[in-house]
Amino acid sequence: MYQAVRDWGERLLWRQGWWIANPTVGSHIHRIRRYSLPEAIAELTGSDGRHFLVPTEKVLTPYGFGFAERSWHPYVACLREQEESGVPDYHRSVLREFHQRFAPESLQDVIRLARGDAWSSSHDPLPHSWPLLRDLWLLDEYSAQRYLSEAVALPPERRSPHAGPFTVEAGRSTFARLLTVAESIREHGYNPARFDRARTMGFDGYGADGYFLWDGGDFRFVLLHGHHRVAAAAFFGVETLQVSVRRRYVPVVSRGALESDSVASWLDPEERLEMFGAIFGGDGQSKARTLGLA
Repeated sequence: MYQAVRDWGERLLWRQGWWIANPTVGSHIHRIRRYSLPEAIAELTGSDGRHFLVPTEKVLTPYGFGFAERSWHPYVACLREQEESGVPDYHRSVLREFHQRFAPESLQDVIRLARGDAWSSSHDPLPHSWPLLRDLWLLDEYSAQRYLSEAVALPPERRSPHAGPFTVEAGRSTFARLLTVAESIREHGYNPARFDRARTMGFDGYGADGYFLWDGGDFRFVLLHGHHRVAAAAFFGVETLQVSVRRRYVPVVSRGALESDSVASWLDPEERLEMFGAIFGGDGQSKARTLGLA
């Protein structure tokens, strides 16, 4: 009952232009923040204001891999390879090569692979981890320290489900899941409602969720959950994807906001701009070439 009332309240606040941020470290108080969707993004929304129909070519991952036809993503590349060979074999797949070669040790490595040069950061190398990259824009100085400490404590193979180093078992599992999801989409089409996490996550969201980046009249949707099914949908030529903004995540990060400490206050303004540019401008092709995969 409590969760139902809470979810109803959050949906009501969302429709009024407010989103709820999780408490900071050492606090139990949820912050309520105003948001505003640029018109080009607002036009994509459904009646509830939280679900969007986004062109596939505008969707990418926090690592800067894209799903457009001219972009490169390891899952899409793997599905193309499997379609041509007809013989599922992880050990000879481009996915295994990716798992072996794409193993960033720091956030600076993620930027270097995206741009082909080093990140001009004033920080010492910041440990790479999926939670840190996923929640990049939400963190302040105190919560970032907790994330960094947790990243250092983890063995490298457990720091991210989307980057190496991978154990053979983890790689096989990812490969098998990708083929299973692709076969499901081949039979049933891209229907995110079938993978709706609402009942388990406590909100009305599709299985594919994330947030928007906004820069000078253009946008990208950064995918946080649903990588396998979005890759399969892109492989089968789906041109428009149903996605949702992640609950308790900033809906839109605009380049203009990076001068202030309203987002990612744990980074310097220059570092925020570099992270923003590496994600927004990523299509995966430069990484694939650097890694010898394209």
